[in-house]
Amino acid sequence: MRPSSLLSIFLIAAPSLAIPTFLSPRKCVSDPSTYQGSISKLEPNSPSTNGQRFLVWKDTNGTVLESLIQFTNIPTGAWGCQLELIFSKGYPYLTGMYNGNHQLYVYRVTETIQSGASWDSAPKPTYLFGNTPGELLVNQPIQNDMKIIINSATCAPTMGFRVALPPEAAKGGVYFQTDDTWKNVGFRMTYC
Repeated sequence: MRPSSLLSIFLIAAPSLAIPTFLSPRKCVSDPSTYQGSISKLEPNSPSTNGQRFLVWKDTNGTVLESLIQFTNIPTGAWGCQLELIFSKGYPYLTGMYNGNHQLYVYRVTETIQSGASWDSAPKPTYLFGNTPGELLVNQPIQNDMKIIINSATCAPTMGFRVALPPEAAKGGVYFQTDDTWKNVGFRMTYC
């Protein structure tokens, strides 16, 4: 084949060739939850309150407390929604309860969590989204900044979760809180 023939073929095919485009870097954002409240199986109609305290608890007397976590206003076009649990170095309030299990299971809920949701009215877990890798180190100050990646998923404008102890745990619990000194602790949603 002559060089002029190859050039002709290339010129004919050139408009259909993909030209690489380069994406500019996007800034990722890490937001705290917009709703966090505990619900009780023993008090199924007691409303949760949105606050700074996180508590899951299970005891052999039938006590079961779970926490609802929700993130809202995730922008359209955001991607890579990653649920993280963060504790800063020196944080003193990560508390384990009753010498039981201190692992967290995080379930996805697909319905919006309404303010004041109770055990009976809260969205039911749709599927296990992820969990902490083993039990959390509790009842001691955090030695180094800690970020536990629970899982990631396609972003939606509102993303809700229900957090519990593992089903096989007979007792145990985890408690933590934020305050003016410790604002950057707890569940966060990171997206780009």
